[in-house]
Amino acid sequence: MPSVSDPKLKISPDKDVPSAHTLASELNPDELDALRNALRSVRDLGLSGEHIEIGTAAGGTLVQMLKTFAGGTLPPFWVVDTMTYFHDQLATVKRNLTNNRLDPDSVRFFTMMSGRAFIEAQRNPPNAAFLFIDADHELHGVTRDLQWTCFLQPQGILCMHDYGPGDRLNGVTLAADRFLKRNPHFKKLGLTGSLLVLQKTCSIPRLEVSRLEVYRAEILRQWIKLKRSFRKRWRRAAKG
Repeated sequence: MPSVSDPKLKISPDKDVPSAHTLASELNPDELDALRNALRSVRDLGLSGEHIEIGTAAGGTLVQMLKTFAGGTLPPFWVVDTMTYFHDQLATVKRNLTNNRLDPDSVRFFTMMSGRAFIEAQRNPPNAAFLFIDADHELHGVTRDLQWTCFLQPQGILCMHDYGPGDRLNGVTLAADRFLKRNPHFKKLGLTGSLLVLQKTCSIPRLEVSRLEVYRAEILRQWIKLKRSFRKRWRRAAKG
């Protein structure tokens, strides 16, 4: 899914963003099952804080997450997205919720870049129980989104989509692997498809992701772009 950080991005929903037409989740069935199980784990642990989704596309995954709580108490849900992934994205997300008999007003929408929303959230910090990241797949974007982990309470669950183990040019992989190396108080619970599930074991007296880390990722973005370009050229040459 393209970056929720680029306010100028406009994509035709019918041609380039299938989820905008089908309103379905971009996760495959096995990944959705793993995501729902993660949500049930949060509930079973008795954690009742905010459930935060960064990057929502057409709201298909959001619908599935909300349905996990059908018949029970719905925890507070936050969604962070610039709503510029395709035309009328916010209206589409709300229509998707309504079509599934879910109240759009039960979700708090931060219609802005993740970094800006993070600053706003710091004014009245949430005590989050669950965090799902599926937005900007570039190293700098994922690193910026991982700043939100400071709001996760101990035992809270973090899920990241499009993680590809061993792919050293995958922005999600690079960001997640470095995050885990620097934050051993997060443990891996599982990997289903490309859905990585982590748990925060305790609080620490610092931010998990500092401004310096975000700045470092920004600097590395051009190097990664160049390496990807070389890899594509090499593959074309090998096929030729």
